[in-house]
Amino acid sequence: MTTKALRCGFWGVAGLLLLSATARANAAGCAFEPQGEGRVVAVIDARTIRLDDGREVRLAGIVPIASDKTKAAAALTAVVSGREVTLRGEDDAPDRYGRQPAFVFLAGSETPVSVISN
Repeated sequence: MTTKALRCGFWGVAGLLLLSATARANAAGCAFEPQGEGRVVAVIDARTIRLDDGREVRLAGIVPIASDKTKAAAALTAVVSGREVTLRGEDDAPDRYGRQPAFVFLAGSETPVSVISN
């Protein structure tokens, strides 16, 4: 085997190991702290819900692309209205409007709610 082949094989394996370690590190950065649970009683707009305990929650990580805001809010309503949800995030401090920013998960799901409507 040539020196070049050995070097390429080494860097190929080393690169694969580096990518694997990086993927695990990136996934660990996505594990947010639990911030509570509740039942969705209202959808205020395409990114904001109200829970049964009165908290208003702003969905983190969502930017509605719908030009029709009513349509986007209706899509979110169809997904979460009346459902039990779990909140996760970095910090449960409210934003300047009193809303709690959080990733919202339907009960029993490991995928955050994301509604994209156009």
